[in-house]
Amino acid sequence: VVIIENKMILDVIPLGSFAEAPDMEVIDLSDRFVTPGLTDLHVHSGMNGEGNEKMDLLHHTPAELTLYALKNVQADLNAGFTTIRDCGSQAFTSVAIRDAVAKGDFIGPRMFVCGYALGSTGGHADSHYAPGVSASAEEHPLIDGVASARQAARFNLKHGADFLKFMSTGGVMSKGTTVGAQQLTFDEMSAIIEIANMYGVHTATHAHGTNGIKAAVRAGVTTVEHGMILDDEAIELMLEHGTYLTPTIIAAERICAKGPEMGLVPWMVDKANQVLSHHEWGFRECLKRGVKIT
Repeated sequence: VVIIENKMILDVIPLGSFAEAPDMEVIDLSDRFVTPGLTDLHVHSGMNGEGNEKMDLLHHTPAELTLYALKNVQADLNAGFTTIRDCGSQAFTSVAIRDAVAKGDFIGPRMFVCGYALGSTGGHADSHYAPGVSASAEEHPLIDGVASARQAARFNLKHGADFLKFMSTGGVMSKGTTVGAQQLTFDEMSAIIEIANMYGVHTATHAHGTNGIKAAVRAGVTTVEHGMILDDEAIELMLEHGTYLTPTIIAAERICAKGPEMGLVPWMVDKANQVLSHHEWGFRECLKRGVKIT
């Protein structure tokens, strides 16, 4: 029996010890499962699995993006996820939603947010628009050297980030990036992590390619997101440094399976297949050897 008052769990007791009070409403869930709230450590509140792409940002204001993201996080809550970690969104929409939910203005999950994902010029976090084309939702610092890495980290923390997330390698859904190629230098990654440590927050890195994973782990990153193309050395380094893996096992598989019918362009699906072909081996090895998994 789960005792709830004003939406808060007061107690969980065996059925045999339960005495119903006159003012209680009893809801029989004996044909259901009651679970603790689930936690999803890698979401993007501004995305919901539709075939969206960066070009959409040219047509929507930050206000529209905020409302769209609020709808998405409420769907997460209704699916049973009471805590989510937003690993990158535009225009600090995730910060606004986190704060509004925390104040009780809206129903939603507990949120930990990073603001913008940090990356290099031309990297996975860049817009890849033609010269002279810009979108207000994409106006954030890009990293080209240690000083700009520190500036970008401080920019996110200034605007309310709970943690810092950076792009060690290229990505599946960014035009012109190679998924296996490292995109930030070791020194740039170390500078971001240095600022995170000063502020007492953790770090996450988007990393598909092996060299990018190893550099981020050596620099002291807290979690490796995706970690698709691992090798033995990368796994041993993660064990040595106590690095967590966030495997996002659904992401590339869904792009491969559903991408064409959602209208994703062929190069996205091709890159998803490229990383997916390596993923199962690395994930199984991490499980077998005891890498910490989120």
